[in-house]
Amino acid sequence: MMLKLYPYLILTILSFILGMANAASLSTDVDRPIVQLGETFTLTLTLTDTAVNDPPPPNFNAIERHFNILATYFQTSIVRTHQNTESKSVWKLTLEPRSVGDFLIPKLSIASLQTSPIKITVSAPSKTAVNMTDLPPLFLETSVNTQTPSIKSEIIYTLKMLYSKPMQNIILAPPKIPQGIVYPLPGQKTYRSIVRQQAYHVIEQRYAIFPLKSGPLVIKGPRLTGQMKNTTSTSKLDSTAWENVTHNANDIILDVKPEIGPIKSWLPAQKLTLSSHWSSPTTQLKVGEPVTLTITLEAIGLPGTELPDVSQWRVPEVLRQNILIRTSYDSEHIVGKRVHMITLLPRKPGQLMIPAYELQWWNIQTKQLETAKIPAKTWQVLGPARASPQPLAAAKTQELKIQWYQNPWAWASMILAIVNLGSIGYYRRRIRHLSSNTDQVSMEN
Repeated sequence: MMLKLYPYLILTILSFILGMANAASLSTDVDRPIVQLGETFTLTLTLTDTAVNDPPPPNFNAIERHFNILATYFQTSIVRTHQNTESKSVWKLTLEPRSVGDFLIPKLSIASLQTSPIKITVSAPSKTAVNMTDLPPLFLETSVNTQTPSIKSEIIYTLKMLYSKPMQNIILAPPKIPQGIVYPLPGQKTYRSIVRQQAYHVIEQRYAIFPLKSGPLVIKGPRLTGQMKNTTSTSKLDSTAWENVTHNANDIILDVKPEIGPIKSWLPAQKLTLSSHWSSPTTQLKVGEPVTLTITLEAIGLPGTELPDVSQWRVPEVLRQNILIRTSYDSEHIVGKRVHMITLLPRKPGQLMIPAYELQWWNIQTKQLETAKIPAKTWQVLGPARASPQPLAAAKTQELKIQWYQNPWAWASMILAIVNLGSIGYYRRRIRHLSSNTDQVSMEN
């Protein structure tokens, strides 16, 4: 008996080990792989694990060989679902290079997990002679990733706030466009940069902009308000220690291109994938048994609300439809996702043919039209199962057996009939007895 159980025990142990291996992950990332000497960048170490335990602190000593660790930030979070519990721990290190050259962020390890090294290029600061009085203590820089975007395509707008004096109560408004949508991207960066041999603190914020009209487009520069430290004042109680400042960024003018050719749905994206999945892996169905088709449309560089609805696809025998729309963000772009779940219910036997589905989209990187497809599929629908024919007498005998032995109402009716017959017999005998007694009384009189 134990020998028969050994294979199942081995499979269970292997599944557990593989599950634990897939559950945990350790990764690193930097916000600026190319910096100047005197500037700073941020290293992020992320540990994800389904086991909720206090993670051991990583050893960052190897990093200090080529970089100074100016600050360390740690955050942990726990997410509980009905299936499992997942913990996420994040370390953020502000690093400053010690010298010029190409250096590696070494491998970092926690328990049995290990990261890959990351290359950092450090260049010498610019030696251009400049009068320091020409540089303001506060200024804004704006840039876009393209000057000629297509209509409804994603524009990455980068805003940098540079200041050399302490600031507080900073309010930075987003850019504005007359006809379009603006999404602030997560992951605001803060670091130190060298501009013309002068050190500045930098706050970098990125936006995703989607123009809704072709032609010239003016992106209004953001407006900054805040308070800057007056370095001439030495008293903390001096009302003039902080000065109100206001600054406007420069406007950017773009040339938005119109749609290319007669296309049913204009979808400009960095990347687009269209996939389908059936709940039944076979090619046969039965009448009255539902099957679900799940269509997943995902695009990098488009929000989920801009992805087309596939409900107009001519799919027969539709019972119900459910739609899930989501917009998320990766490190560089907006990512839109649309999941369409179509439940089919075959109503008659025969062939059920699902036509192919095609979706054209504009590849921003190659500047070409491409087509995503879902292949056609044919199901063979089987009718409901029929019972084997039986002789009439046998069928009647079986029906009687079922009625007498399996039907409780038949038993109740039979018992009630017996009780009624007994009652009738009892009353008949009672009446006869009373009649005989009456006759005897009459004869005696």
